[in-house]
Amino acid sequence: MWYYSTLPQMQELLHCLDGDKYERDLVLVIGEMRDEIDRQMQITEQLTKAVQAGRKSVIDVLNGSSRFPFALRNNKIVTTL
Repeated sequence: MWYYSTLPQMQELLHCLDGDKYERDLVLVIGEMRDEIDRQMQITEQLTKAVQAGRKSVIDVLNGSSRFPFALRNNKIVTTL
């Protein structure tokens, strides 16, 4: 299985960041690069679909969903799939 970020995940991430205070600089830089980031994510998704040979990728599992496949619980990263 492969893992790549999807466009809905990027939208969820940006929604969670504090663009007014703590992650202001990060949000500004992502905003400046957003078109290129989106373009690269689309290319990655297209290439993944072209070579996956019947195997499922995380893109297939998460496409249409903005849920991250990982979460922080008790200071440990766990899978949510």
